[in-house]
Amino acid sequence: MMDFRRTRLCAGPGEKSDIAGQHRDVAEKLDKAYDVWWAEVVPCT
Repeated sequence: MMDFRRTRLCAGPGEKSDIAGQHRDVAEKLDKAYDVWWAEVVPCT
């Protein structure tokens, strides 16, 4: 799975803080939840 957190921070001109870097535990939890959701929405064939 692609790590979207890095691409979003660079892409947004208004992004000034790396909140995921400051709260790694929350970011990892959300990342795992996203992966579970994505697997349900777009199952691999």
